[in-house]
Amino acid sequence: MSPQGLPDFTRPIDIRIQTVENLTVLAPEAKAVSIAQNIVVGSATGAVNVAPNSETTLISATGRGRIKTIGFAIHDTTSGNYVENDSLRIYIDGALKFNLKFLEIMILGGAELYGKAYFEKLPAGWYWANVLPPTGGIVGVYWNGLNFEKIYGVLNIDCEYTTSFDIKYYESLGKTTTYVRVAALFGGYA
Repeated sequence: MSPQGLPDFTRPIDIRIQTVENLTVLAPEAKAVSIAQNIVVGSATGAVNVAPNSETTLISATGRGRIKTIGFAIHDTTSGNYVENDSLRIYIDGALKFNLKFLEIMILGGAELYGKAYFEKLPAGWYWANVLPPTGGIVGVYWNGLNFEKIYGVLNIDCEYTTSFDIKYYESLGKTTTYVRVAALFGGYA
């Protein structure tokens, strides 16, 4: 007990297992930060034609929060060109934090479609992944017999931002215009 007769709260406490439904923590700026599991408060979808050799912003947001999931559909607008060497880029608080070619995303997702296409010498057509890891990856592709012309995928990145984020597409090979549609689930802290 304290000298005022109140319980002494300065004792060390060891919490081993605890479930908390909703918890509010005051950040150093004295703003509440939601720690609850479901913090997604909005989504945004961007669809643009990306010019050759360029980086194009697809979705931007300001404030403080978390990006949970990004879904994407990429189509080369000219048959025969390929998109696997283009990149998805994510800038967090103005700094480039995620820069992966779609072929790398495919490999990180288990490389199932990559292996089928390149090593089994599949004919042209649509192919779909049978399984993806929890982090996501490439869900489906259109394989033209040599390269990937269309790529569909999802990434569960669970990434925090304190001032802003930008999701960008980088077209690397100077080919004709590429059509990109992206959706992101993200939310600001309360």
